Amino acid sequence: MGNALKVSSSWENMNVNLDELISQIENFFHEKGLQTRKSYLEDKLTIFLSRKGKRENAFVEVVGNSRKFEVSFILDEKAYSHEKLSSVFTPFFGGGFFLKALKSKEFFEKLEKDFWLHLSRVVEKLNRT
Repeated sequence: MGNALKVSSSWENMNVNLDELISQIENFFHEKGLQTRKSYLEDKLTIFLSRKGKRENAFVEVVGNSRKFEVSFILDEKAYSHEKLSSVFTPFFGGGFFLKALKSKEFFEKLEKDFWLHLSRVVEKLNRT
């Protein structure tokens, strides 16, 4: 993935079942209407996110173990590339390109904000059990 916007958060001195954390992360995205696809590579799990019928343009990475781990939300800047091209195509095709890009950008910005709120609650809950 070329240029990407990445936000990460780390936890240390925890006792969190990562399998349960990953399950909770996936459930969150399913509830938001997204499809998920998981890929494991050594101690890193990547959950690719896509909207129905669209290419994957965001993903979450979970790296570490139950005591110390990091979660990242990564958004491919290509998800916003239509925004840059919209000024060129608007005179020919109307504002459809811009509107579509703006809605996608707003969707993923809200999704990210909601994700971090949800994740902090889940980590706190799982750390207590």
